[in-house]
Amino acid sequence: KMDIRALQDLLEADDDVLGPSQSQVAPRIGGNVEAAPKRDPKAIWTDEEIPNEEALGFLVDKSDTRERADFDMAYKQVVSSEDVYLGTEKTPSSAESSAIVYTIRFPGHRRSEIDVDVTKTTLRAESARRKLVLYL
Repeated sequence: KMDIRALQDLLEADDDVLGPSQSQVAPRIGGNVEAAPKRDPKAIWTDEEIPNEEALGFLVDKSDTRERADFDMAYKQVVSSEDVYLGTEKTPSSAESSAIVYTIRFPGHRRSEIDVDVTKTTLRAESARRKLVLYL
């Protein structure tokens, strides 16, 4: 059998207009409520998504004196005829892009002289005279 008094105590309205808060109810029913970590509502990334400085150490190697290769970054958007003629809600903003295209220039080099390595988080392109390392 359920204790009707305990149930009644849980359902009674507190002095608050909005009713009891979760922190007031949990001790009554024997629960333990952990406060969720506060997040900045304007934050773009969580702390777990930002790499630490050691992970980014490969970006700056002071002993490497090669010149940095030039590059351009462009957002690419897939637009179909429906988007153009029916006026779908796609905007030209980078938030609507489906890909990012990097154009890297190594003047005076042949393609066979350039080593390119792309991972989930980095882009590395290098030759004997130039290099480019980007954290994506």
